[in-house]
Amino acid sequence: MSDKPLIKFGSSELKSLLIAKYLMTDNHVEIVDCNKSFSFDNSFIFEEKSFDVGCHIVDVGRSPVYTDILTSLDIEWFKSPSTRSLVFNGKKFKRGYDFAEIQGDFSSENRKVFQSEFLTKLEAIYGSDFIKFSIENIAKSYVQNELWIEDNLSAEIILTNIYPWFFPLTPEDPQGSLNKTRPHFHNHMIEDNVVMYPKEGSFMAITHAARKAVKELISEADDSSYQVAVFDSDGKIDVEENTYHVLPIDYIDVASRFNLEFPDYTETHFYLISVVLDNPINFDEHEILVGDTDYYVDRVSTPDSFSGKDEITSLQFECETLFHTDEYKLIENIKSFTAKFLENASWDKYDIKATKLKRYNTQGIDEKINKILDFVESKNPQVIVLNRHIAYNNLTGSVENLITRINRVIQL
Repeated sequence: MSDKPLIKFGSSELKSLLIAKYLMTDNHVEIVDCNKSFSFDNSFIFEEKSFDVGCHIVDVGRSPVYTDILTSLDIEWFKSPSTRSLVFNGKKFKRGYDFAEIQGDFSSENRKVFQSEFLTKLEAIYGSDFIKFSIENIAKSYVQNELWIEDNLSAEIILTNIYPWFFPLTPEDPQGSLNKTRPHFHNHMIEDNVVMYPKEGSFMAITHAARKAVKELISEADDSSYQVAVFDSDGKIDVEENTYHVLPIDYIDVASRFNLEFPDYTETHFYLISVVLDNPINFDEHEILVGDTDYYVDRVSTPDSFSGKDEITSLQFECETLFHTDEYKLIENIKSFTAKFLENASWDKYDIKATKLKRYNTQGIDEKINKILDFVESKNPQVIVLNRHIAYNNLTGSVENLITRINRVIQL
């Protein structure tokens, strides 16, 4: 063991646990037992039912490394084809619906009203009406897309995760691949991907299994609260010799102290409403994506569906707004959505969690973030930054990218 490098993680968040599990065979690994008080990788218990903080189903084909780590854990998985529904214009559709289903509301005529090359291609295929609606209604129903519209960003960015997610299936654009900007995984019209989820215990089963697998590597911290790296006036971090430290940083603090440019951001309000139902209902999809400005809801999902349960007794609604929303107004709006789109979904009890999010101006964001990463890691050759992005990225890519970075550093 002594001839192996020591890699020390400064937090015990799920990302650290999974990467430690992957690296522990060929390296000496240690994890300091500190975790975030709120994380989208966590789960919780409400009314004796497990709920996730967000939607956490695992796309099997997204990252072989990530999938290999998860399947090496002591977990029984439920696997199934991915299924999604869409709500917009007051109606519900299956993903990959036929244009005939919306012809009564949107003409297929191309009136050539757009100037950008991207939108010109779209309206030639889907008609001008639906493209206009997609920008002014579907995109505006999501806070991030609305901010992109306000910032006058390109059409490709404005319609990220709107096209082709909400678009009809057509032989003229069978893969929905015209938008090359930050493509979402399986962001094509046709979905044949497989997803998996723990059969019992919701997403927290992954954390429990990962902690069990690396329990010998976890050390108690003097302060168990989540700690970011501390820099001296020269940008140096006090670290132990002969050790590679994987540490979270505060990007805003680093940028302000060391005169580095940091992207602007807008603070938004995120609400997670977890509902226990009076009676079981049918819910034959993994999630419903909601692009309708009449509702605060962005996404509906349930761990019950992910884990293959026939009787769905819980639902989760994710909502994000630019301004604080009164709880009564929020709940009444979600209940009106439930009454219209989910048959017999009568509420018993609900839990509401609220937090503020930072939505960053994406112009030049990669360059700005990379300059901060380069500054920190060039000043501190033994340090690898744990949180290598500031957007709300999927855990899958974060794990694989961080493993690549750690391996590169320790092999230098």
